[in-house]
Amino acid sequence: MHIRRAIPTDRDVLLDIWLRSVQATHTFVSEEDIQSFIPLVQDYLASSEPEFWILCSDSGAIMGFMGMAGSKIDALFLAPEFHHQGGGRRLVEHAKALRGELTVDVNEQNHMACRFYEACEFVVEGRSELDETGRPYPLLHMRLVAPNSATGWVETPEEESGGSFMDTASNKELVRRFYEEVVNTGNTDRIADFISPDLIETDGITRVHSGIQGMIDHIRGVRKTYPDLTVTIERQIAEGDWVVSIITARGTHLGEWLGIATTGGQLV
Repeated sequence: MHIRRAIPTDRDVLLDIWLRSVQATHTFVSEEDIQSFIPLVQDYLASSEPEFWILCSDSGAIMGFMGMAGSKIDALFLAPEFHHQGGGRRLVEHAKALRGELTVDVNEQNHMACRFYEACEFVVEGRSELDETGRPYPLLHMRLVAPNSATGWVETPEEESGGSFMDTASNKELVRRFYEEVVNTGNTDRIADFISPDLIETDGITRVHSGIQGMIDHIRGVRKTYPDLTVTIERQIAEGDWVVSIITARGTHLGEWLGIATTGGQLV
């Protein structure tokens, strides 16, 4: 399994997954109400505001998806044929790596979903009698508290000596935004918001690119070769001011790269 960002052509598949999943798991919802939700879900999937993540099988088949608004999991649905295979937990772990502390609203009558989030260490912090549309489907408001969230800071020797680090969740968010807002879009005008002027990038042995201009040249060169390049963060590990991101990069080889002529093949 792997996780990637959604693209517009995924929408019909995601709508089908949502519908089949709801029909299989939300047996307390009338079919009339389910049908009335479809236009709302179509609008939601077409919106540019949520952040959609797609869970795919090793063969590339879409197994399910997750929608996020900031640190809130707005939606998490798996196709019924992929239930009980660890996909839901994989998506939650991905959300934790991106945001740290998470919230989610769960239908109280969806006992399987409630048990799932409890198993993921979410706790109930509130309840609403009606759902977002005003229908009598009670919601449980649940929260997953990230480690060290009580203070928001990681204790380090530097702090004891008077220095300080950003909290690890903010550091991971900064790295995530760099990939999403610069690398995946090619918007090099934003690089100065993320990169230090004294940056030195290496390939592990020698210096490759230095400073803001070096990174601009690097990203432009990569996206010239792979114009549809998309980088997905699979997992992040943070300590102090260090962030390690495990990523998957995908793109189509449409330009020369390191002496290799265009192949039209897919990079993964």
